Amino acid sequence: MNTNGTPRDLTDRLIEAQPTYAQHHRVVYNSEALRMSAALAQRHPYLSNDPYETALDLLDEAGANVRTRRLAAEDETHTEVGLREIVSVASRKTGLSIDELLK
Repeated sequence: MNTNGTPRDLTDRLIEAQPTYAQHHRVVYNSEALRMSAALAQRHPYLSNDPYETALDLLDEAGANVRTRRLAAEDETHTEVGLREIVSVASRKTGLSIDELLK
């Protein structure tokens, strides 16, 4: 897998991949979530130093978290994955604070 490229290149790849994750988790990923996943994955690749794999993991984990919370609360209204959910997963995976990640 090519780890080179810009955050925009990575975002474009995530746009292509996200329907699979959206369908699997029954969520919607907003554009901010996709851009943040790409940016954080390029700065902090925690899966075999591959930003694409890291970005996919961020989408997958955030989607799973939203679905789990939605099912636990029996709330079918919150189905969107956004910046907050992506940064929360990245913080947990990297050990960096949310403030550090958002700098």
